[in-house]
Amino acid sequence: MKKLQLFILLTLSCISFYGQISFTGVVKDESNNPIGFVFVKVKDQSLGAKTDANGNFRINFPFKGEYILELSNLNYETLTKTVVVAEGQNEMQTFVMKTSIKKVKGALVRGSKNKESEQATLLDQKKQVVIQEKMGSQE
Repeated sequence: MKKLQLFILLTLSCISFYGQISFTGVVKDESNNPIGFVFVKVKDQSLGAKTDANGNFRINFPFKGEYILELSNLNYETLTKTVVVAEGQNEMQTFVMKTSIKKVKGALVRGSKNKESEQATLLDQKKQVVIQEKMGSQE
């Protein structure tokens, strides 16, 4: 019985491993420069990848078919593109993202002074001066 369960488990894992279709792509900007660290998500799926420093990515799809990819990066406009994944597909697809101009209205910086820590620092400095004076008078 255990041998049969092991056989079924191994067969299913081999089928799922060999049944995947690899899809590769490269993400570039409008000047044809690679964009690193772009998130590539397959819409309505739990699949995705992140580009490397050269803009390359790879996603292993379980089945051939049509999928929608969403590419996003903070400095670029989100790109949505439909791709067709087929067995034996070796060509790397190129995705071009447009630079996004984001305006920041401003930033608010707040600072506060902690009088307790300031007084403690001054007290420590006074103690050090007293200790140094005592050591100097003993010599």
